[in-house]
Amino acid sequence: MSTTVSEAAKKTKPTIEIRHNGEGKEFPYKPHEKVHKLLKQAIAAFGATDAVHTLALYTSEGVELKDEQQTLVEAGVEAGDVLRLRTSKVKGGAALAVREGLLAQTLSVLRRCGAGRDECVAFWAGPVDEPGVVDTFLHPDHRSGRGGYEVCEEWLVEAWERLDEKGLAIRLQVHTHPFEAFHSATDDAYPIVATPGFYSLVLPRFGEEPQTLSDAYLARLEVDGTFAEVDVFECLGAAVVA
Repeated sequence: MSTTVSEAAKKTKPTIEIRHNGEGKEFPYKPHEKVHKLLKQAIAAFGATDAVHTLALYTSEGVELKDEQQTLVEAGVEAGDVLRLRTSKVKGGAALAVREGLLAQTLSVLRRCGAGRDECVAFWAGPVDEPGVVDTFLHPDHRSGRGGYEVCEEWLVEAWERLDEKGLAIRLQVHTHPFEAFHSATDDAYPIVATPGFYSLVLPRFGEEPQTLSDAYLARLEVDGTFAEVDVFECLGAAVVA
């Protein structure tokens, strides 16, 4: 005599998906579980170790689940929803505090210099005693072509002296690529700064319009000497720029 499995037993238990750094993981959906408990589980599941106290859960529409004492159902989370684990706007904010207008200034120079045919490079710097702040634009003397650029050694020597005098540190380099944005082997091997936490922003299409940060590539130099892709909006806190 065969055993009939009930329809209830066949039903799959409800889940939700949480995404972080391009990876997705499924978690059991427990409507009365507190948001903070699910957040803790997600942090552990993804092995996040960098500034975990600033992480939060977001809906797929970009709404942060700020009240972590709410249950999932109280927060409006339903079975099958997709959440994202990312830096909290309330707890931490952007990794770099970018001066207003700095990105627009950078795009203007990159476009004029590259003229839609050559790569171009610029640097963002900020006060040594204000970590994370970038408020100074540097456009180095460089030689460039469609497939790369080289910063002039003479300019570098003078720039380091000026930066030391003014108490500034370079925190981000930004350069253009002819087509899609990515971090090449050359980009990995020859950053202007070799200190962990240094950022490298790559823009596609020589920075020409229309240009948004949605198709840019941002990488951060890790303690092991490698560059790892990071979320451009989380780190720069910048809006899409045309």
